[in-house]
Amino acid sequence: MQHFRLMGLFKALLFLFASSLLFAEEYRDEIKMAAPHITSLIEADGKGYYQRIMQQALEPLPQLVSQQYYPYKRALLMFEQGRVNCIYSFTKVMENKLGKENIISSYPLGAFAYYVFSPKGVSAVHSLSEILNKRVGGTIGHDEYYRHRLPEGTNLSLLDKDQQNLQLLKLGRLDYLIGALPDLSPYVSELNYDANLPLIESYDRITCHAGDGSAEFISLLSAQLKQLKEGGVYQALAPDLYLDFDAN
Repeated sequence: MQHFRLMGLFKALLFLFASSLLFAEEYRDEIKMAAPHITSLIEADGKGYYQRIMQQALEPLPQLVSQQYYPYKRALLMFEQGRVNCIYSFTKVMENKLGKENIISSYPLGAFAYYVFSPKGVSAVHSLSEILNKRVGGTIGHDEYYRHRLPEGTNLSLLDKDQQNLQLLKLGRLDYLIGALPDLSPYVSELNYDANLPLIESYDRITCHAGDGSAEFISLLSAQLKQLKEGGVYQALAPDLYLDFDAN
């Protein structure tokens, strides 16, 4: 009787051990990703343009990917502290902060460019010297892309979201707004800007820590994103937010 009890206990322990191995294997490749707010592209409801692209790109991949929406500051902090593997966008910013050798990134989700916007009825800015001694609005986190391009002494005030700055611009409490396209494409009919005066042009990618197991994920994801882009899915998902590009 004792023998059978021991055998039963052994089998139970063996089952628990095997189950734990299967559980560990199932979640071994989990990728945690921070999704910071980007107007039109990453939204709290999960329906932003980039989120819809990612939904399709992730379907065939073997990795389990958990995405969490955060305000800008928290999303950046989560990534910098290594509490998530990856983050939408901010590739160049994180390369500058953490070292290019410590960052890997995917095929682009899209292209973007920052401009100085004025309200409809006010002439577009054709020289950056025009914004000196003016009230200029921007969004927290975005300024790390373009601040180095602004004239010294620019009066730049930062808020959490583009929509807040758009409202202040409409009320006359700001003279100009610095924002990106395609982010502000839904609002561009209310604005003026010089298309020949981008502050900076770049690409939004999925940005990950190098050396934490994300390399295979980035490789597989990039292949899927490129296939979606070349197959016309990027443009079909949101023609008004799509900016064509040719990049690897």
